[in-house]
Amino acid sequence: MNFEHVLVVGAGQMGGGIAQVVAASGRRVALYDTVPGAVDRALGAMGRSLEKRAEKGGGDPSETLARVAPADGLVAADLMIEAVVEDAEVKTELFRKADQILPREAILASNTSSIPITTLAAATTRPDTKSAAIESPAGKPSAAATRPASTASVPAKSLPKWSAFARSASLR
Repeated sequence: MNFEHVLVVGAGQMGGGIAQVVAASGRRVALYDTVPGAVDRALGAMGRSLEKRAEKGGGDPSETLARVAPADGLVAADLMIEAVVEDAEVKTELFRKADQILPREAILASNTSSIPITTLAAATTRPDTKSAAIESPAGKPSAAATRPASTASVPAKSLPKWSAFARSASLR
C-alpha cells in the first residue's frame, strides 16, 4: 500500500500542516473538520506557507493545493491521520466511526500526545492490526514530524508500510 489517498481529520494548525506535507509528497488529501470554516482557513494558511516556500525556490503552490480536497465527513482512504482536540472521548469516537467507514486495509493514525494509542485502537474492530501513533515535537507543528511511537504502536506487519510512507512524505 502506497497511501495514495490520505484522510486528515482536524484542520487546525497541526492538521493543516500534516495535510500540506502529505500533499507536497504527491499524495491526494481529503481534509475534514467539524468546525465550520476550519478547512477554508487551513487551505488559506497552506497557500501562504507554500507561497513563501515558492519565493525561496520551492515548488508551485497550486500543484500542492490541487491535491487537497475539502471533505464533508469521513471518507474512504488508505490512511487516516487524526489531529483533533486532545480529548480521549472525542478521539475514541472518531476511531469508532473511522473503523466503520475506512477500508479494512486502511491504517488509522493518531496525532495524540497523551492518549495511549492502544486506547484508540481498542475502539475499533482492528486493534492489533491497523493503528499508528504520530509524535510531533512540541512547538513545531509545521514540521509534522511523523514516526511510529514504538513497535507496539504499529504492529510488525504494518510497520514497513508506515515507515515507507513517512520517509516518502519527508515526515522523518
